[in-house]
Amino acid sequence: MGSSLYPPPTSPIARGVVSESVELDDSALIGTTETVVYSQSFTAEAGRRYKVTFQAASVDGDSGNQNASYGSKGSARLVMRWAAGTSATSGTFFGEKWVPTFGDDSMRSTGTTMVGFFSPTTSGTHTVALAMNMRYDTGGNVRFLMYGQGNKIFIEDAGPA
Repeated sequence: MGSSLYPPPTSPIARGVVSESVELDDSALIGTTETVVYSQSFTAEAGRRYKVTFQAASVDGDSGNQNASYGSKGSARLVMRWAAGTSATSGTFFGEKWVPTFGDDSMRSTGTTMVGFFSPTTSGTHTVALAMNMRYDTGGNVRFLMYGQGNKIFIEDAGPA
């Protein structure tokens, strides 16, 4: 007769990338209403901590008198949410970032990398969503423009919660 351990031990070691999106496409223009732009589902394990990294080549502003000067015309608000299941539209908030938007010609925009962490309490399919909106209704609209490679969502197992 062999011996067994119950519960099984939890590994303190990070397991690395567990999910990687395909290259992301440009988004539509988004106003002041928070809108889910991208989402990624994966199989999560309860009691683990997950690191989500989002990379975008350009957070661009459009309209709203943005041609007047080179200065910032507003801010795009980026939000990360997660939920059990295949949709995180109204999921639990776990990350927020503000990105300034500039002129209306898509040449003075800036890229962004955003990182957030969460720990699910159940195992199974979970979904991470990235939403955005323009902070001020006088700032026009915002969008993602994806130039080149590496515009993705990466989900990593960062170790036990």
